[in-house]
Amino acid sequence: MRGGEGFIICYSVTDRQSFQEAAKFKELIFQVRHTYEIPLVLVGNKIDLEQFRQVRELTSSSKTAT
Repeated sequence: MRGGEGFIICYSVTDRQSFQEAAKFKELIFQVRHTYEIPLVLVGNKIDLEQFRQVRELTSSSKTAT
């Protein structure tokens, strides 16, 4: 984590807890690196399972705007 030039964090849109863990992991990266100026991509997977979706697009957009 200390030497990474950028990060990709994945979560499942069918599992709200995985989204919450992704948010915690994002904050951990910022704490370890002592900056918010780090390239980071948050990826929601399993979007084809719409009937099981637990994380809505609006939720994920508003949570990640740091």
